[in-house]
Amino acid sequence: MPALATRFFVKKFDAPDETKDFGPMRVDLISHEGKTYSRFTLKPGVRCTSLIPPEQLVDGLCNQAHLGYVISGDMRVEMKDGSKYNIKAGSVVDIPAGHDAIVTGNLDCSILDLTGEAPKL
Repeated sequence: MPALATRFFVKKFDAPDETKDFGPMRVDLISHEGKTYSRFTLKPGVRCTSLIPPEQLVDGLCNQAHLGYVISGDMRVEMKDGSKYNIKAGSVVDIPAGHDAIVTGNLDCSILDLTGEAPKL
């Protein structure tokens, strides 16, 4: 079981500790007790690996796992083995390393990543 907090903590993504703006993708970060929680907001049509530095990719794919919740929008996740999954607002997702994703539909896709690992951007 992952380590749980040792003291109460609450913070809203409306006032993150840090924001990284890459144009078609914004990442809001909240840090607590050595963990980093992220909110990714991506524009329609964005392919995630196009925004990740090449040295952070393995075989052209994202090498981080993501455990999260889709707040809004739609996304198609494509796995290394060729399988594809459509995820939509309201979905809990557990995505292993070795994937890419593209925002589908006309709305921004916003996802909380609760793995506690800072994104490698």
